[in-house]
Amino acid sequence: HRANEAGALLGVAMATAQAPITPAPSLPGATQTPGTFPTEQARAEATIKLLTQAADAYPSTSEGIAARYQLGSELLSVGRLDEAQAAFAKVVASGASLYAPLARLGEAQAFMAAGKTDEAITIYTELAAARGNMASSLDEWRRASRLEAQLMYDEPPAWLYPVNQSLGAALLRAGDAEAAEQGFRDTLATRPRDGRL
Repeated sequence: HRANEAGALLGVAMATAQAPITPAPSLPGATQTPGTFPTEQARAEATIKLLTQAADAYPSTSEGIAARYQLGSELLSVGRLDEAQAAFAKVVASGASLYAPLARLGEAQAFMAAGKTDEAITIYTELAAARGNMASSLDEWRRASRLEAQLMYDEPPAWLYPVNQSLGAALLRAGDAEAAEQGFRDTLATRPRDGRL
């Protein structure tokens, strides 16, 4: 019964997301045709409301998790990036086998759209490593290290810890101890008093 209700709410939300856009009526007394929206923004807001209802009412069901994922995607599409990231984070926390990895990608997209490239690269790199694609993971950590090197000096630093630390750890996991050691030494050269090293 509960799954049926959750599925029905999710179905209505998804149908709303696909509803046609038709211009608002211009004749006095005329109303919008049922099942249509005058703008994409109006349709998106209606969809967000329905997806939120489904996700909040049935948070632990597969339908509720799917609704939360779709909510994150819809919020991302309208530029509500912090809310999108929060929705995706809840899906990741659910551990759902299908939606959690997709939501992790959604988090990365939200970070990229917000200009938080370091956070996005970290997620992409972690996902590549989790898939066993160590070469891709190492490439992303090297890219992140190059990007960090281009950042202007700032206090506090734009990144919590030197990316070379993560690159070194990834190299060590890949069995390249010499390159890992060099990564750690490079970090020590730029941050000699960093207590984490």
